[in-house]
Amino acid sequence: YYLDQVGEPNYRKFLKLLGVRRREAVPAQAEVTFSLAPGEIPAGEDFFLPRSTKLAAEDIPFETGEFLWFVPAAVRKVISSLSTGVRDYTQTNERGGLSYFPFGEEAEKGSRLYLGFDRAFPPNKTLAISFHLVEDDRDPAGNRVERGVHGDEIPKVKVSAGIDWEFCAGSDGSRLLWFSPEEMNDQTLAFTQSGSLFFRLSEEMKKALVPACAEELFWLRATVRE
Repeated sequence: YYLDQVGEPNYRKFLKLLGVRRREAVPAQAEVTFSLAPGEIPAGEDFFLPRSTKLAAEDIPFETGEFLWFVPAAVRKVISSLSTGVRDYTQTNERGGLSYFPFGEEAEKGSRLYLGFDRAFPPNKTLAISFHLVEDDRDPAGNRVERGVHGDEIPKVKVSAGIDWEFCAGSDGSRLLWFSPEEMNDQTLAFTQSGSLFFRLSEEMKKALVPACAEELFWLRATVRE
């Protein structure tokens, strides 16, 4: 036999002898961005999509997997506060194909990432923000390294640092008031992988000024804990 003449049934048989089993088919998943024109959300009313709302990508049907609140808030500022100084990554964040270290290359304890939004998030509702990380690990020779797998086992990622998330609820006149969101579910595993951050605010967000930003915005911040 020549390798290029072995048919698919033979490959399956060989893999079965090696103890490799085919995985069952699973539904495809994709992230979707919804664009809303000004005025489409009536003032004072909540706007949401129920779970299993039907969508389509050309002729491929999809449906939403979760109950989704629409929050018409846009990111206006992305600022990193590091031991070496403050860096503004707003333009880098807006342009496709570029990346940056949100906590600096060393991710030192106390480093912070500030996200400034033009609108406040509604309190007492479960919300989500998606983060897309550059997952392009390479060895010293520059070769790409894929995440290892072992059969059907779910990979376990060991998080090397902790991150504390907070939102700003204004000022008491002398300092900014920061509170921790409730019901936190960090699928990024402290920015180890791409994923969503689910949370709920117990207080109202209020505008404030943070370092290196002359514009009052509604802020979330993440701080490296260890």
